[in-house]
Amino acid sequence: MSRLQDLINELCPDGVEYKTIGDIATITRGRVMSKDYIKKNQGEYPVYSSQTENDGELGRISTYDFDGEFLTWTTDGANAGSVFYRNGKFSVTNVCGLIKVSDGMILPHFLYFVLSVEAKKYVNSGMGNAKLMSNVMAKVKIPVPPLPVQREIVRILDNFTELTAELTAELTAELTARKKQYEYYRDLLLTRETKVEVKKLGDFATITRGGNFQKKDFVESGLPCIHYGQMYTHFGTWTDKTLTFVDKDVFDKSKQAQPNDIVMAVTSENVDDVCKCTAWVGKEPIAVSGHTAIIHHNQNAKYLSYYFQSSVFYKQKVKLAHGTKVIEVTPDKLNDITIPLPPLDVQERIVNVLDNFDSICTDLKIGLPAEIEVRKKQYEYYRDLLLTFASSGNTILSEQNRTEQNRTEQNRTTEQNRTEQNRTDEIKLLQYVFGYAIVRLGEIAKINRGVRVTRDMLDENGSIPVYQNSLAPLGYFEKSNRKGNTTFVISAGAAGQIGYSDIDFWSADDCFTFDEVNSAINKYIYYFLQTKQAFIDSRVRRGSIPRISREVFEKLEIQLPTLEEQQRIVDILDRFDTLCNDLTGGLPAEIEARQKQYEYYRDKLLQFRIKNV
Repeated sequence: MSRLQDLINELCPDGVEYKTIGDIATITRGRVMSKDYIKKNQGEYPVYSSQTENDGELGRISTYDFDGEFLTWTTDGANAGSVFYRNGKFSVTNVCGLIKVSDGMILPHFLYFVLSVEAKKYVNSGMGNAKLMSNVMAKVKIPVPPLPVQREIVRILDNFTELTAELTAELTAELTARKKQYEYYRDLLLTRETKVEVKKLGDFATITRGGNFQKKDFVESGLPCIHYGQMYTHFGTWTDKTLTFVDKDVFDKSKQAQPNDIVMAVTSENVDDVCKCTAWVGKEPIAVSGHTAIIHHNQNAKYLSYYFQSSVFYKQKVKLAHGTKVIEVTPDKLNDITIPLPPLDVQERIVNVLDNFDSICTDLKIGLPAEIEVRKKQYEYYRDLLLTFASSGNTILSEQNRTEQNRTEQNRTTEQNRTEQNRTDEIKLLQYVFGYAIVRLGEIAKINRGVRVTRDMLDENGSIPVYQNSLAPLGYFEKSNRKGNTTFVISAGAAGQIGYSDIDFWSADDCFTFDEVNSAINKYIYYFLQTKQAFIDSRVRRGSIPRISREVFEKLEIQLPTLEEQQRIVDILDRFDTLCNDLTGGLPAEIEARQKQYEYYRDKLLQFRIKNV
């Protein structure tokens, strides 16, 4: 900034002259070029139109109308006043204005930066269609500092633009990764194979067509309405406010959605967008335009709206979509769409999780979108700062400006380092929503085979039991290779028998143990395996020595509640086990006592005094 300040102090200490665009440039418009024309004349030279996506490029043709440094701007529509710098061979359409600098005292690139600030101020937004026509553009006033000042400003802003673009690209890539992560968890929650009832949409909902009002019926205030085109540009998963209104006569004649209904656009230019929907969660009915389906139901509206974004629904709608230039899904066909319907409290938990993910991905107040937005504002601040010239001779880096700059830096938000979501997070998420997660044993526990021992290695004075081919210890050892509180399964001999040791033991080579358990209590696995005993027995390979493979257990699906719930279940089953089997307490002890009591009275009853003869 010091070099720029020096140039200003030297070359324009008392301010700069202002000129209109009409004074320093020639202004023209492009020509009509349809998409069909571009398609038939494909080539290497870009055609720019009114859009702002993809740098305004509509397509490429084999010829060009202009060659050199120019500025273009959008003349009509929502993006009116957007300015672009062009350098090379290109063409423009009729909704694109063209500026060719004719004054040698103005750098086209400098003019681009100035008009990026000034052009928007001249846009006429009346009558619902924003415009910046050529006659108005000609009246736009701009500062004309000396060329060395212009070059320095262009250099600074080009560098800042490049740095901002690089960082924004990185943040956008990060945001894209977040969105993919969100989509992964959304589909995980909405399509996970749990014991959830699956129904056809027509079994619990009624589907009607919207209709009977158009854009020309909009009024500034009145009764709320949603036009199907707004589904693609304005509304997301849910809304409680509409963007537009119609009067009462139009409202009464229109199809209406009730609170908790789904409004779905059933016409689109492509398959990806067709069936885009929003849940209406406002407190009053709304009018709904044509090209829509209104889905009235008794479920959680947000849950259904999220489901209609899932990959599983996408596969179903693709089969229903028809058309070429216009893609449509007939509302009646939606009746056969299948949807998993967990209980309403589970639906609510799913919505809570997905709302949080959605906020992280899209809310401009938090996370990466906020960071990207701050970067854009920071760039705009510096751009405006550099392009502010005053006739009074004030310098562009005043103390006030410096204060604003510092404040901008202090208010920057920083994104915390992102860590990969691991399997534990998935399990916890499913446990929170459904109460349990269905996983394979191999996903949460390492299933290990023991280490071989021979009988001559056993120690009759040892205290460590050795489990080999049955639940009865083969013998005892002087050391252990497994800690206590571990589940084990016999893999050969008494194959499939399930055991649990609460003390350290030796696992031999015909014994599988469940080690390095994640998200599960080892004894919960023991009790669970007992419920699968019949299935396990059916997988034993019968032969001279019965055997069962580790793969059987690795693929075995287990319902896994939270650790707290697992512990509660284990405690209950332990008490039952004690009641039924403990020889020092519970029913076995009671039976033993009754047996001794019986024997006492039996012996008493059967003891007779011998009669004296």
